[in-house]
Amino acid sequence: CLSLSLSLRFTDLLTHTAHTMKLLRLTCMVLVVGALASSAAAEDQPQTTIVLVGATGSLAQKYLWQALLDLDVAIKAKDPNMHIRVIGAGRDAFEKGTPRIEALLEGHAHCRGTHDEDCELRRNELIQDVTYRQLKQEPDFVALHKDIVADLAENGRVEVGRIFYFSVPPFAYVGLANNVNKHCRPDKPAWLRVAIEKPFGSDLTSAQEMASDLSAILAEDELFRVDHYLGKRGVKQIIPFREANRKLWDNAVTAEHVKRVDIAMKETEDCKSRTGFYDEYGVVRDTMQNHLTEILAFVGMDLPATDQDFHTAKSAFLASVLPAQATHTLLGQYHHYQEHFADDHPDSNEKPNTPTFGASVLHTDLPRLKNVPFVILSGKQLDKREAFARIVFKHEDNFVCVDHGPHCEPREIIFHIQGSHAKGAAVTLLGHWPEVHTPAGWTREDVSDSHIELFPAADGPDAAYSKVVADLYGNKRESFVNTHGLLLGWRIWTPLLKLIDMHPGAIRSYKEGGSKLNFRLEKKNTPRFLEKEHPKSHHDEL
Repeated sequence: CLSLSLSLRFTDLLTHTAHTMKLLRLTCMVLVVGALASSAAAEDQPQTTIVLVGATGSLAQKYLWQALLDLDVAIKAKDPNMHIRVIGAGRDAFEKGTPRIEALLEGHAHCRGTHDEDCELRRNELIQDVTYRQLKQEPDFVALHKDIVADLAENGRVEVGRIFYFSVPPFAYVGLANNVNKHCRPDKPAWLRVAIEKPFGSDLTSAQEMASDLSAILAEDELFRVDHYLGKRGVKQIIPFREANRKLWDNAVTAEHVKRVDIAMKETEDCKSRTGFYDEYGVVRDTMQNHLTEILAFVGMDLPATDQDFHTAKSAFLASVLPAQATHTLLGQYHHYQEHFADDHPDSNEKPNTPTFGASVLHTDLPRLKNVPFVILSGKQLDKREAFARIVFKHEDNFVCVDHGPHCEPREIIFHIQGSHAKGAAVTLLGHWPEVHTPAGWTREDVSDSHIELFPAADGPDAAYSKVVADLYGNKRESFVNTHGLLLGWRIWTPLLKLIDMHPGAIRSYKEGGSKLNFRLEKKNTPRFLEKEHPKSHHDEL
């Protein structure tokens, strides 16, 4: 434009008017400003880099690639300018890993009913853009970082954050974290987040050792411990319900009114072909110490004033929970477990006493819930696949029911987490409740005067790992396990685990479906198996 303007100045003196010259200069200015703006926009395009380590493993195949597609679709819908670069990584060489990644994406990342009409376009772009890197030795991490930086410069993007998801066995965490810290940190002010999968130790001591090793490498706000149960809509609904019904909850969920709290996770599957893993952990380590302890905290903790106070409030409750005791624990093993163990270990004569069923009664020393029994229950080969948290309330003292109206019905609040409700995640309130508020975006169904159903909003894919990856990207730390909460949870269960490991005591054998596992809470909330089964409507039985 400048050269054009200069060349026209002489001609303008001869043939053009001053007005024409002014328009020409204005046009040139617009073109220059527009070009500069376009260049700045291209240079400033933000990028989040996600490196999936263990990209060809079972977890990645079943859940994580689908979760990454769900994230990419959701982010593009909200912020079209944000670029998500996904890198699959593993120990395989580039030539072997690349076709495996391509096959996994084609076969395990699909558009679903909750996606918008642009999903197929996003999916194709993701499949084309994903690259594979070998991460086996320290120089591989150096090369990875150089590749990310070069790609940013080539495409005119600015990295706002970098995520490493370790979908690998726990023994590899410290070495990987050390290499990421030394060679793969993004340039400031971009953030770094590292996600790791359970198990986070096998008892308090091993959990403390792992936590200490990782905290020497990564800051607490850079480390995200994944418990996929915290991604389930059924678990995520607990706090919003409580917040919307704070007055109801504070008045009703107290030692004066609560008879018992049941937190259960039941599975129909067995351990066939997997006893090598399961025999090392057993039911307490597999589900009770993690998934169910997290749900216990969501139900029992005081509500935090802000999201930043969430882990403080959660830790305060876990610190109040008394350690699990053998006298308040029942254990069982499904009938064919030892047969399955023998099939998996043909050279072994061992007959393990590994519990596949456990029920433990916990208590808190918080005055608000003192002496309330929290029944934590989990098992394999039970009658159905379901998970729930149920608060059973006492009948009012000296209350005589005449009309059999809503006031006569026993009161319960049930959080349906998985499989226990036909519509999925839901909150059921039974009995008479003076005022129940529906959280924003939820739906409500009044089945009767003594039966209310609440359903949380369906915000995107319902898969737990899709929620986990979205919360990781969104820095929602309440959806992950922090160091303090992790160690407090192990403090609750380690004394019991030591007793089980040394001398498991009486373990009841049970057939498929959980026959002979019903029990009653007796004096001091001590559980006792029933000699014979009683009607399921009996409110002191599980």
